[in-house]
Amino acid sequence: MILATIILGLFLRLYRLSELFYFTHDEETIAWRVMPLLRDANPFLLGGVTPFHVHLGPWFYYLSALILKSFELNPLGWGIAAAIFSLLTMWLIFYVGQLFFGRRVGFIALLLYATSFLMIAFDRHWWPLYFDPLISLITLLSLYQLIKGKSTYLIPLTLSLAFGFHTDPSNWGLFLLTSLAWIKFKPRINKKYLLSGIFILLVSFAPLISFDLLHSGVNFSGVKQYLSETKPHQGWTLARFWWVLLYIPRSLSRLLYSGNPDISVSYAYCSPLASGRLEQVDWPVLFITIAILVAFLFTAWRHRRQSQYWLIGSYFAIILFGLNLYGNFFSSDLFDHYLATLFPVFFLILAWFLNRFWPSIIVFVAANLYLFSRITTQDSFLFKRQAVAWAIKQVGNQPFALDSLSSCFRYNGTRYLFTLAGREPVQSFVDQNFSWLYYIPPATSSAPLRVIFVHQDYTGPIPTGVISSRTFGTWTVLILDIAAPTQE
Repeated sequence: MILATIILGLFLRLYRLSELFYFTHDEETIAWRVMPLLRDANPFLLGGVTPFHVHLGPWFYYLSALILKSFELNPLGWGIAAAIFSLLTMWLIFYVGQLFFGRRVGFIALLLYATSFLMIAFDRHWWPLYFDPLISLITLLSLYQLIKGKSTYLIPLTLSLAFGFHTDPSNWGLFLLTSLAWIKFKPRINKKYLLSGIFILLVSFAPLISFDLLHSGVNFSGVKQYLSETKPHQGWTLARFWWVLLYIPRSLSRLLYSGNPDISVSYAYCSPLASGRLEQVDWPVLFITIAILVAFLFTAWRHRRQSQYWLIGSYFAIILFGLNLYGNFFSSDLFDHYLATLFPVFFLILAWFLNRFWPSIIVFVAANLYLFSRITTQDSFLFKRQAVAWAIKQVGNQPFALDSLSSCFRYNGTRYLFTLAGREPVQSFVDQNFSWLYYIPPATSSAPLRVIFVHQDYTGPIPTGVISSRTFGTWTVLILDIAAPTQE
């Protein structure tokens, strides 16, 4: 049953992969950032930038580069790699659930994780937050075993923390959990493992330290920019506290049933979709989520001397504090995927609760599989590649400029897809972001033709001078002769 469930989970993550793989601006950023390394053998010291204007280490980007090169620069390889990594995550959630609460709880957690629509969508998306569930599971397992006196687990702990720190700030709470667990339980660690763990952490930070030493601390000075930007809004408010408090169960309840089969809606940053997907959570699902969380956290407090209850309960407290600091005091925007490290923890809690009512899991599994049967996307990778190929055929050998029109999906990753297809625009709407990474800089003079991707959500005026057009899914591609008058 365990193997069959994992195979089912893998199938759900690979099904119609080319069509449903998520590739837009964030993913294109990764592709362009690693291009100097792959194209010019030019290594770099910095990885992604955080909301605090500080860049992290390059380790996630180096892994992304290795996978991208293995698939001949086709980002679909990231989708395949994500599905393969999910095998380890699925096995770990079973193992941790079994270790913490018993074999049946482990199996229920695995079954829910493997078939959750939102989790399936999340595992089809290659970005820094993809590894959060895996990192949190490794951290919880390693801390539990270290508390039991197994020093060897310091190695996977430090590896996961080192990699996690440099993928996304949502993992930073795991560092605090580790510190608190160390203070409370005082595990006895073999000296050689302790030195190895310290060495791993030092190596992980070496690129950041080297960069700031070479550039007068310019990277870490980004924190000052964040503090100055948020200063007018800094301060605690009761209204924001309650919003943050409700934000947690709202986000987690979507793991039970997200309600919308469009996977692109689950990731879009634009306000109508980002806030709407939380505000539209069904109240019965939200009530169930709150009841389960309250029941578990009350039990965790009663059994806080047991390390598994202490670890999970303490991590929830850390997350609540961190979200209030970021979203309440600094009044920064919160998105549901910031809770990715809590995803597997919630499945463990849910399995712990449903273990008493285990036949009810059929309802959740059936509802999510039904939603999966209707899976779709407004931003199909397959259709965008087909649109790029068609546009290249239309423009022939003539130089062209590239633009995109959309309310929520304008930054759609198509600039990189033209490069992948071997035909680059001389100018594009993302040049200000990526031109420093191009092999050939953008042209300074206008091109005779213009290729415009227009999403179905766009409600503004359509330019005139269209000489050819074709629709691919939710995108319509226009070929314009810019010598003709246009209306923007």
